[in-house]
Amino acid sequence: MKLYSIFLYSLVLFGCGPLYYGISLNRPDLNTTPEQNLGKIIKPWEDSSRIEGKTGEFEWWYIDAVGEDGTIVVVYFYRVHVMGGKHFIGMSITPPGEESFFDIQYFKNEDATFSNEKCDVRLGGNWFYGDLNNYSIKVDPFGERKIGVDIAIESKAPPYRPEDGIIRMGEDYFAWLSAVPNGEVSGTVYLNGDSIAFIGEGYHDQNWANAPFQTMMNSWYWARAKVGPYTVIGAQLNLRKDRGGYTIPILMVTTEDSIIVDKYGPDNVLSKFSNPKVLDSKFNESPSKNFTLSSYDNTISVTFKGEKVIDKTNLFDRLKAPLPMKFLFDISGIDPTYTRFYGTTDLRVTQFGDTLTGNGILEFMDLR
Repeated sequence: MKLYSIFLYSLVLFGCGPLYYGISLNRPDLNTTPEQNLGKIIKPWEDSSRIEGKTGEFEWWYIDAVGEDGTIVVVYFYRVHVMGGKHFIGMSITPPGEESFFDIQYFKNEDATFSNEKCDVRLGGNWFYGDLNNYSIKVDPFGERKIGVDIAIESKAPPYRPEDGIIRMGEDYFAWLSAVPNGEVSGTVYLNGDSIAFIGEGYHDQNWANAPFQTMMNSWYWARAKVGPYTVIGAQLNLRKDRGGYTIPILMVTTEDSIIVDKYGPDNVLSKFSNPKVLDSKFNESPSKNFTLSSYDNTISVTFKGEKVIDKTNLFDRLKAPLPMKFLFDISGIDPTYTRFYGTTDLRVTQFGDTLTGNGILEFMDLR
């Protein structure tokens, strides 16, 4: 019996890693000709469903918004194909001065539709619908806290993608489109049976891929902010060693009318991190609270400051993974975590002589 226990423990210790991380051989191509004939002008179909429904593929449509009263709302519609389709809506509401309330609900294939012409996602009686200019997002109240939304977002910044938006690693890929870098949000938020009027600003993007994140990267930082007349988006993907070990930074700055900074890749953007925040995690690195991106000639610089933790969670807990699976991964040293901050953002744009401060969101995803 003792030998059996040792064997089982060894299987978990050495076997869960390959199960979770997979085996990766291909490195990314950061300078590749787009597979599709994409021009500089982004079309509504680019925010439609971008996958075919094959096993291993997934995509999501996401919005986060900050109300004038400080309420923070996050909604994402997720399409997943792993041994069939099982899709879900994840949602969190953070009232001013309170903790974040999160819940998730799942849907079967027969209860889901995805358009290939524009963003039109239906999960049960809920929808995420729009055309790059205007969107409607409705989630009927659900869960213990009865959280839901009926909101609209009107874009106030041009859509954006770095190059064609796709990072390819052999046959694997990860892709991103910021359909609405910044917009005006209005409507109703539902919490604990109450209907709360919401007015503020927000952001919408879409991601899609054909392989699990953890098979391609260790972690990522992502941030967005509204600073004076500028909308700023920053990110850094930290790829796995067997994918080349690259860091891929991204920096975009736009006005309401046009994108003035579009820099992508380690040859074009410098990144720096400082002020680590210690979290209750057994295995992961502590995310830095300050994330700085700048051009090599120092004509543009932005620092996102995570001054308040508004969300931190273990991903297995968030996705309601079965306890046996969570236990096995836990004793194998696999502890994926997500941390979200709210705080100030400092921006310097030398060509316009602007040094400004605004507010923004900073998130850190550790997949290890």
